Formats: sequence, structure tokens, C-alpha cells
Amino acid sequence: MVQLAAASGALLTGPWARAARYPDRVVRIVVPFPAGGTGDAIARAVARDLGARLGQPVIVDNKPGGSTLLATRAVLAAPHDGYTILLTNTSLVQQPLLRTDAGYSALRDFTPLAAACEVPVALAVPAALEVRTVDEFIRYLRAHPGSTSYASSGLGSSAHVIGEELKRRYGLDSVHVPYQGDAGMVIDLMANRVQWTLGTPVLLAKLASQGKIRLLAVNGVRRVPGMAEVPTLQQAGMEGFDVIGWFGFFAPASVPADVAELLGSELTTAMQGAGYQQFLEANMMAPGRERGATFLASVKALDQYWRRLIELNNIRI
Repeated sequence: MVQLAAASGALLTGPWARAARYPDRVVRIVVPFPAGGTGDAIARAVARDLGARLGQPVIVDNKPGGSTLLATRAVLAAPHDGYTILLTNTSLVQQPLLRTDAGYSALRDFTPLAAACEVPVALAVPAALEVRTVDEFIRYLRAHPGSTSYASSGLGSSAHVIGEELKRRYGLDSVHVPYQGDAGMVIDLMANRVQWTLGTPVLLAKLASQGKIRLLAVNGVRRVPGMAEVPTLQQAGMEGFDVIGWFGFFAPASVPADVAELLGSELTTAMQGAGYQQFLEANMMAPGRERGATFLASVKALDQYWRRLIELNNIRI
């Protein structure tokens, strides 16, 4: 248990007593993704060390559904006392920009605690497609207007938005095929039923090593650990795709400031442990580098970036 405040010789009662010491019971991390997925694995990897630091159990509560809205709304509906926090990805920012019924604003209703990791996407094609570079990829799609398709993990996903922006910027005519998750998407990519996709490196790297697909580039400003041979889109000549996604921890905006500060600090320390760093390396993800005010600035910048792409491509779900 961590001491947040003390009143020497004073008797604290009611809400003041509850604010004086935090935590004094179980802390719950709500995850809008099913057990076994990347988000779930991140939350569980952090929960162990965070619980040890806080001196209280930290449990993971999976609430998939509604394009992450089910979990997001559940956190907002719970008491805003720091005992229910959210581990989510950039969908927190994207959903209110994509739909009118999201029911929240990422910037108004949430306090960023700490970034968990950076998650780029990789541009991939089937091994059967005679395309080995980004330039060849663009030429191929231009030579086959309307007869190719690309896969994403769902409507409004990062892959969907980036795919539409890529099409707009390079004048490409390729049909979007949304999937419910990754499994069907990669099966159809390997079979050349879809001709390209944008997916997480850890999902695609193994298939590439087996010769079933080919990786052309990744977004962001840095090459991905474990995939040093794959250039960034910028290095391949595509400007404007340097912003990448993340997973991060959030609390409702009205959580007491001292509780939010403590959570951000303890989350950051927990994620510096060797176990979590090894987890990130094995999953080809870079560590999160921000917490508190710096993470908030990043979230604001991301909001503007996705807002622009979504509006330019007229994407609504």
C-alpha cells in the first residue's frame, strides 16, 4: 500500500479517509480485447509487477465487443476512484472520430496514465504476388485498378484508415475487405484471395519467414526489432506514414490527481522490469516512452492525425 497523503494528528473520515491511502483493495485493469490477444497479454504482463508495487492484487477483466466501446464505457461507468483503469490502443481516439454513438471523448473523459508500448503496422503481400518493393507494389495496383483487394482487421481499424489514405495519396483503386480479427485475414492473404494487408509485425513476421507472405515496409520512423531488413515506409519513399499506434493505460478524467500520478509512476516502473521488456522484444514492439502530461500531448497529436485522415477519406462506421 502506498501512502498518498497524511494529516498529522488529524482524524480523516469519509472520502478524505479514502483519499489518504491508495490502494486498499483490488485494482482492476479492463481490456477491450479477448483473452489470449495482444492487449490481454500486455495487461497481464504488467499486472503482475504492478500488483507487487502497489501491495494489492491487480486483476485483468476482459470485455471485448462493440469495437472496444463495451470496455471503454464500462470504465467510465465504474466509480472514478482509481480502482478501475483501462488498457486499450489507439481505438480510444479513433472510435469517437469514426462514429456518432461512441458516447465519450478521449481527450475530455480520460486521463492518460502511461504508454505501454508502440505498435507499428507492416505492409504485406502474398508470396505468390510478384511484388518485392513498395515501388513495385504501387505499380502493380495501378496496373490492376479495381481488381485487387486489401484486408484489415475490421471497419475503422488502423489498417483500414491507413489503407484508405494510401489509396487516396497514390491514386489506387483497391477494394477494402474488413475481417473480424486477424485469423481469416491472414488465411486469405496467404491464399492470394486478398492482395495486401496492414498488420502487426509479430502477426506477419512468422508467415514471412515461412515464405507464405512478403513484408514490404513498416510505418513509423524506426525499423522494427527483429525485422531489420524491412524498411520503413518513409525509407521506401512514402512520406506521411510515420505516426504509429500504441497501447496505453487510462483512467477516467475525474480520478483524483494524486491517484492518477501514482498509477502513472508505478505503471512506468513496472514496465521497466526485465520480464516486460523481454515480452516486448518477443512481440516486436517498442517500449512506451511517455506518461502523464507527455502521454497526454501524444494523445492530442494522435487525435489530430487520425481526425485528418478519417475526414480526408470520409470514413464512417
